[in-house]
Amino acid sequence: AENPLTRQQLQDEAITLLTGAIETTGTTLAWTLCEITRHPHVEQRLREELATVCADRPLTYGDLEHLPYARRVLQEAIRKYGPAWLVTRTATRDLDLGGHLVPEGADVVWSPYLHQHDPGVFSDPDTFDPDRWTAENAAATRGSFLAFGDGRRKCIGEN
Repeated sequence: AENPLTRQQLQDEAITLLTGAIETTGTTLAWTLCEITRHPHVEQRLREELATVCADRPLTYGDLEHLPYARRVLQEAIRKYGPAWLVTRTATRDLDLGGHLVPEGADVVWSPYLHQHDPGVFSDPDTFDPDRWTAENAAATRGSFLAFGDGRRKCIGEN
C-alpha cells in the first residue's frame, strides 16, 4: 500500500495545480494573440474554422476536436514561446550523455526553448507557422516537441 500524502504535500500539490495553470495559460494566450495580430491570414483561417464549426452559437467543449487549425495555432505559439525556458533535473545514476559523463547527483539543466528553436528539427524556427503541425509535417518533428516535458514527469496540462 502507498503512503498517503502528508498535509504539507497535499497543500503543495494543490498550490502547484492552482498557480501553475494560471501563468502558463495566460502567457500562452498572450503570445498566441500577439502572433494572430501579426498574421492576418492566421486570424482569417481561425475565423473561418470557427464559423464553420460553431456558426453563430457559442463555442462548446465538444467543438474542440473539430478545430484542428486552432490547435495548431496554439501548439505553434507554445513551440515558439514555451512557458518553461529552463528545466532542471538531478541525475539518479552515472550516465553518458553524448560523450560527456554526468555523475549521479549532478544537476542537469536543459532548455526547451533552445530545443524548440533548433533549425535542424524546426525549419525557419523563428517564423510563426501553424502549418508545421499538420499531420504530414509534424511527423518530421516527432519526439522533438517537448514544451511539456516527457515521460512520467510530463505536464498534466498538455491537453
